[in-house]
Amino acid sequence: MKKIILIFLGILIFLFCFWFFYLRIEREERLIKEGNKIVRKIENFKNKRGRLPKSLEEIGEKEEDDYDAIYYLIQKDSINYNIYFGIGFDESKIYYSDSKKWEDFNREMKLVSDSLK
Repeated sequence: MKKIILIFLGILIFLFCFWFFYLRIEREERLIKEGNKIVRKIENFKNKRGRLPKSLEEIGEKEEDDYDAIYYLIQKDSINYNIYFGIGFDESKIYYSDSKKWEDFNREMKLVSDSLK
């Protein structure tokens, strides 16, 4: 009986680790790819129109509010923006247009208006 319980617990631990590590990494990579497509659309829009889109819908993307939602935020200077999605409780993966990189932490962006002061 103890052997069956230990085997069952081992299987549960294995499944949890698989779910937590593999599926989380796969989801993060998939959302980064989707985010990069959105970044390209935003940059194309900015090059053609000389401004950032007011929403994702303006570049043909649906704004959703579900588990895999990707969010878009225009900064105060109207030149920089963020793309981000949640990867866990109180964790986000954030794209910063000033560095053109995905980062794991929230930071202040150096706004163009700040450098003019």
